[in-house]
Amino acid sequence: MNKTFPIIVSYSIHRFINSNPLKMIKLSFCMLMIAILMTSMSCKKDKTEPVESSFSAKIDGSLWTAKTVVAVKYMNGITQISAAGNALSEQIALMFSGSGKGTYLFNETNVGSVANDSNSFSTFFVNHPEGKIIITEYDEVKGMISGTFEFEGEDIYGNKYILSEGKINKVNLTVQ
Repeated sequence: MNKTFPIIVSYSIHRFINSNPLKMIKLSFCMLMIAILMTSMSCKKDKTEPVESSFSAKIDGSLWTAKTVVAVKYMNGITQISAAGNALSEQIALMFSGSGKGTYLFNETNVGSVANDSNSFSTFFVNHPEGKIIITEYDEVKGMISGTFEFEGEDIYGNKYILSEGKINKVNLTVQ
């Protein structure tokens, strides 16, 4: 590796951040979503009953299946579902304001994000987000959530990505 590479990368990041403050805010939000995902993945389950759960979606037409998935309902009424693939750098996070069955449209409060080694995209970067989360099962007593989701997101450069045929199947739900 060239010894000037870190200097060039550092300078490029500095120019990127200073060129557009809105891009910095969007980048910061992505980093926050990844930090929340990592934090929620470390939460312990209170349930001892084994459940066969799954989480999958198509990202620009390619099937992606989660290796681990957790769902957390926070005291403020926000529910977050976080899934990771084979590598922790492959992640999908869904966050919506609600705690029950229903349809949740993506907006400023309800957000869908995807991150991998090469890129990240989110509904947060879109002025008028397209997509929804449909929760068909939300049982705090059994600790279970199921449903479907889809959304169109953008990266910080405005490139569009489509997440379709998303399935949440009997994912353990923890109430905090």
